[in-house]
Amino acid sequence: MQRLLQVLFPTLLVLALASPARANDCPGASAVTTGGSASLLFDAACDFGGPSCIGDAWFEWVPGGTANTVVDLNFQITATGNCNVNIYLLYSESFEAVASPCEWNAGSWSYTEYQRLYAVGLTAGVPYQFINRGLDATGYYFILIEKRSGVGSQVTLAPVQMGAARPVAANDNCANAISLGMGSGIDPNVITGPITAAWTYSAAVSTKDATKERLTAYCTTNPAGTFTEDHYSRKFLGQCFPTGRLGDYAQPPFGTQCVAALENTAFYTFSVPVSANNYYIHFGATGTCTQEPNNMAAMLFNNGFSCTNAQNNIALLMQCGSFTVTNTLPNASLTWGNLNLSAGNTYTIVVDGTRGSQCDAQVLITRGPANPILPVTLLSFDGEQQGNQTLLRWKTSSEELHDYFVVERSTDGEWFEPVGQIDGIGGVSQVAEYDFTDRHAPVGLSYYRLSMVDMNGGHSYSEVILLNRELSGVMVTGLVPNPATELTELHLSSPSPMHLRLELYDLRGQLRRVQEMQAGSGDLAIPLDLTSLPKGMYLLRASHSEGVYVEKLLVQ
Repeated sequence: MQRLLQVLFPTLLVLALASPARANDCPGASAVTTGGSASLLFDAACDFGGPSCIGDAWFEWVPGGTANTVVDLNFQITATGNCNVNIYLLYSESFEAVASPCEWNAGSWSYTEYQRLYAVGLTAGVPYQFINRGLDATGYYFILIEKRSGVGSQVTLAPVQMGAARPVAANDNCANAISLGMGSGIDPNVITGPITAAWTYSAAVSTKDATKERLTAYCTTNPAGTFTEDHYSRKFLGQCFPTGRLGDYAQPPFGTQCVAALENTAFYTFSVPVSANNYYIHFGATGTCTQEPNNMAAMLFNNGFSCTNAQNNIALLMQCGSFTVTNTLPNASLTWGNLNLSAGNTYTIVVDGTRGSQCDAQVLITRGPANPILPVTLLSFDGEQQGNQTLLRWKTSSEELHDYFVVERSTDGEWFEPVGQIDGIGGVSQVAEYDFTDRHAPVGLSYYRLSMVDMNGGHSYSEVILLNRELSGVMVTGLVPNPATELTELHLSSPSPMHLRLELYDLRGQLRRVQEMQAGSGDLAIPLDLTSLPKGMYLLRASHSEGVYVEKLLVQ
């Protein structure tokens, strides 16, 4: 027997070392870094209480980024067999309160659910893309995977950062709240009384690139200076739940808690010019969020909002609510009415994207219950491919106080950039037609929207349309820049690789530059070196498989 153990022990030791660990609670979570991976066996116990859970695995991810930055993460989740799971991204509520991020007040845990997905089907060996955007690069996170059913016994997590880290929004800190003003959030006509308000005077509110803010609270049983994160609206006998959870769900979950969790908060302040009891605050959705479930929460606090003591704000809460962010303008998605506001007071609006959703909306403060109107009534917006370019068309029926349109394009449907601007007719009540040609549209799918800007700088968005640009042949769009100094590029598109010859002649017909290459497919930018060439006019001749392109080039 002893001999048998001596033979088997090295093998058993190797197997023990090679086997993935089990972790079914927060303190035992397996650490994983960005760009790395970790594997765990599902444990038979379930300590978080998700629906239909029969086992779970805990992972701990610390971004390790620099202060005041956010990152986008793709948590790739792979199981050894087909199974059905619940997935949570948890933001530790107590990281700055005590030594362990799993503890708060004698070990009771408290988290914000930054994102959760129920009943996700995992296929054996195929990574599931669990994407979360705008994560605080200095935060502290847990990824909890609960098994519901199936044969998969082991799960692997691999966090992959998407793109570079970027700065947080300036107003994600309470002390840097953006101030709304007359004509930029407040209808100037509030001085004269009830009116039919216009969205042209609204201001943008956004939770994009905002993070959680930790506010100091002085609770009766906690040491002074401990943190309650950004849950300003807890309302239960004036306490900040020193013996309960300060995370998603306070114990007990009273309806007066207003918003269950605040994951990415942004702050706005305003003052009204006259005192009245018939103020209205409208929130209008202008698009979709960059993360489901496309909801935004909002809260209104009275004068005296504290950036250092969260408990003081509980008694100041005037209104709260949430709405789905979709293209619903000119109809308000959320309206608070019959508000008694006093001149000279400073009011605070706090907005949050539900479960990390990064959203854009418009806010408008008016007097009178009338639903605000849009400066532009958009009848249609569509487009089509014409050769290797994209043509966009739209119609309007009225353009009150409208200034111009900005055409915006995106390749992922989330981050848009301007590609052109068209002046509006303005002040008309008849049908007007517009068109814009995107001469540099990328090959493949592109998302387009219109930003409709009014005379006061306010804007609203059209719906988003999706167009597909397919290459039908070699298309040369020209030299950029032209005129040029030391370098220019020939821009062209090709559905397949090709042989390309570039010849540059002076006006006497002398060949000054020649360049041959095997060019690839898709959108191309071929550099052409102009150094040491005398200033003057030249002729570029580009020969490819489908013909010849000729263009004049001025070298300065």
